[in-house]
Amino acid sequence: MRKASLILISIGLIQYPSSGQAGNALGKYQIVQYASVSRYGPQNIMRFDNNGDILLACREGLHEDDLKGRGVSFSQSQLALLETYRLVARSSDTLRTLIPLLDSVQTSELRQRSAQIAEMVCESTEGPVRALKEHLEQIKRERNAYSIIFSYVVDGLVWRRLEELGVVRKREIGGETPLWAGEVWGLYRPRDFNCGTNRISDQGISMNVNWSQATIPKMMPFVADFKNLIQMFNDYIAFGRVKDPAAKEVFAPFDLFDRNGLLTIPVIREYQSDSLYNRCIVLSEQIVQLVLKSLDTQSMRKRFDFKDESQTAVVVYHEIMWDLMDAYEMKGCLKKPVAFSIPDQAESSDIADLVFIVRGGMD
Repeated sequence: MRKASLILISIGLIQYPSSGQAGNALGKYQIVQYASVSRYGPQNIMRFDNNGDILLACREGLHEDDLKGRGVSFSQSQLALLETYRLVARSSDTLRTLIPLLDSVQTSELRQRSAQIAEMVCESTEGPVRALKEHLEQIKRERNAYSIIFSYVVDGLVWRRLEELGVVRKREIGGETPLWAGEVWGLYRPRDFNCGTNRISDQGISMNVNWSQATIPKMMPFVADFKNLIQMFNDYIAFGRVKDPAAKEVFAPFDLFDRNGLLTIPVIREYQSDSLYNRCIVLSEQIVQLVLKSLDTQSMRKRFDFKDESQTAVVVYHEIMWDLMDAYEMKGCLKKPVAFSIPDQAESSDIADLVFIVRGGMD
């Protein structure tokens, strides 16, 4: 049996330490990465030494001597690394940051625009959201609706479709992008809530675990007991249920399966005959169409000095998706899982609300 692999989605939030460490000029920024990486991602490089200070200082272009005059120390090896990772460009000793780092005024304006678009999308897609939630109610897993709509639809299928349509560049590492491919950018300041998805994948099957920083203490076996997590997943692939006694003992409190080891969390089968999958597709297609109809990439590119329309679409949609999830909540269509809304009071069984399976093989 092949070993399953842990895949971390590349869209995520990196919030830098605000004090006491090098590079802390980015401490109050939300750094987002939508990229495929070969080893180190650009956000890793931004954390080395005081690279964050250099990037912020050179947003408008700055001569090396002026950088020194501002009290920002650097070495030529640092600059070479930043150039290699396409984070800065150097011409005649002038350095210019190549990634968007929006200040507080720009970030506020961007989020105002994204919230307006999200409100419109919410109004037009309320029906499909409620239909998906009602379908989950039939299998007594309506509390998984938030994580499925976020992780699989809004932060999954929509991105896939935007890439297929050519609105967003595919993140393919190659000759011109040997170390990473995609986008990385910074916003001032981070949103109050964010979450991500870890994914274990093998043989076209994936276990998706939605998480936020505050939930990690409640889901330590998913983070620390990789051996039994993989065993549980491999059992599901091989037998359709969890058989290994150790894995069953470790994960039984999380309400992922019944006493016979049969999974009780939602399973999305990527076939036209699967009702849950169809509802996800309908919702994602409507979101894509509405976003593209409302997104003026040319004007927003000019306003925020993005390098091209693909980068514009990536940054703006990444904001829209968070505002859209907020709008669904405000509308009463969705409710955050207990593990997200009141993590201190969450029980182990509440973690099941954040987990679902996807079986690939679209027809």
